[in-house]
Amino acid sequence: QFLESETETDADYGALMDKLCLRIDEIELSVRSTNCLASAHIVTIGDLVTIPEKKMMDYRNFGKKSLLEIKAKLKELGEEIGGLHLGMDLSKYGIRSSNVKEKVSAYLEMRRGEMESKALEEEDEEDEE
Repeated sequence: QFLESETETDADYGALMDKLCLRIDEIELSVRSTNCLASAHIVTIGDLVTIPEKKMMDYRNFGKKSLLEIKAKLKELGEEIGGLHLGMDLSKYGIRSSNVKEKVSAYLEMRRGEMESKALEEEDEEDEE
């Protein structure tokens, strides 16, 4: 039973991190919203969800329409993982607004390493045949 819940937690963490690693330019927002986020140096969903809603309204050219669009997109993206929203508390995963970029980069690096070793294993299996 313990292992099962630990695996579920790992799977939950992986699913969350996969979403947090999505780039803003990959999620089909309007040009205005995308440009506002880019000028605020918000590159990934991870960057975005760690910012409180109130702070979003302080960004240049960012208004209610952009806010509503982003909130709807986060809701859609977060459906299968229990929700994504502005101002998320991700501290139980060791993620804060001050370190989200590093955490996302480290996760992407780990995933890249997993993909490379999987590709090497498949190559080895083909060589053995």
